[in-house]
This record gives sequence, C-alpha cells and structure tokens, in this order.
Amino acid sequence: MSIQLPPRLMAIVDHINVEDRVADIGSDHGLLPLFLVEERHLTRVYASDNKEGPFNILHKAVMEASLDKQIQVDLADGLKRMPEDINTVVISGMGGDVICDIINNSIDKLDQIKKIILVPHTKADEVRSLMAFYGFSFEDEMVVQEDNHFYEIIVMVPKRHIYCGLELVFGPVNLNQKSASFIKMWRERYERNEKLLSENIDDHRRDQILAEQEKIETLWSKQKF
Repeated sequence: MSIQLPPRLMAIVDHINVEDRVADIGSDHGLLPLFLVEERHLTRVYASDNKEGPFNILHKAVMEASLDKQIQVDLADGLKRMPEDINTVVISGMGGDVICDIINNSIDKLDQIKKIILVPHTKADEVRSLMAFYGFSFEDEMVVQEDNHFYEIIVMVPKRHIYCGLELVFGPVNLNQKSASFIKMWRERYERNEKLLSENIDDHRRDQILAEQEKIETLWSKQKF
C-alpha cells in the first residue's frame, strides 16, 4: 500500500534527492522515512524520536515494512547520536525554540550537513537567524497551507551569507517569490493580531504583537503587495 503524505511532508520530500542520506529528527510515526525508502528509493535513512511512545510506533512500522536495513531507528534526543555518514537533516513538527535548542546542543554535527530542511511551527525568524549565524544560507523556502494551518518550509545549505533583518523575519526566498500562500499567511496573521489587540491582554504580549504588526506593515510598504 502506497503511503499518503500530507502537503507539508510532500514539500519536504520534493527537496530530497535519491543519493541523500537523511536524518529525520522527531520522526514521530515514521511516515517520512518510510515514504523516502518505499517511494523515492533512498537507501539510507536515520529516524529518531526522543519520546518512547512515538519511537515504539516508529520502530514497529519500520519492522512491519521490513525496512530495518534501510531505516535506522533510534530513541534519541536531537542530533546527538546522528551517524557520521548522514548529510541531510530534516527537523519538523516542533516549535522554533525547540529546533534552535537542538541545533545549539549539537553544533559539532553541523560540519557533516550539506542540507538541512526545517519546518518550525513557531518562531521561524529565530530559526533563520540562528542558522544564518552558523553559516547557512537559504536554498529554498515555501509556505504550505494544510487545512487551516500554514507551514514554513526552510531549506538551507552551508554557505555564509549576510541577510538583513526583514529577510530573517520573512525569509529572503519568500520575499523574492511572493507566493500566494505566503501573502495569505501574513495577511491572516495581521488580521488575527488586530483582533487580539482589541482584547484585554497583558502589556508584554501587547508589545510583542505591536512589534510584529510593525514588521508586517514594513513588509507591505516595501513589497507593495
């Protein structure tokens, strides 16, 4: 039976080549590694999760598919036990602060990476800033809408480049391509923020929202959407 992936995972797959040796960090139930091996014919995938429940489901799925020679499963935290032959990393399904912690806790592992695909559910700007600080540049970006949620797909490679603040907030590729989903995401975010500002919220949260609104307004004025 062929595996059906949601749009956000298919967007990840589209950036992976058959010769890539992939680590899927926070693999959960293993849909991505199973698809990469069964449908895209990759021969080497490392899939890890740091929670015992999801790891057991992942391990069972790999064994039932008889793919344990192609997919190495691991109950591990972040990149700490990632094998040395892995050259492509996927980190998705978690907040940007968690992704930043994973990267900061395994800086030595960045040397072996030729491509990293990140899908932060929050704080994408902090993820971009951190990876740029560590000498990675943007190869591709996209915004994928799935049901009522938007997912930012960020593909980076080890090549130092200097980016301006607006590029790190919204993504340089996104700013260049101006996709319909990118524009829709930020318009809806602006409208949601305006609604929040009309409610009784604490001063710290209000200041955060006002700062984001200012950045979005700057985006509109510079990009002329």
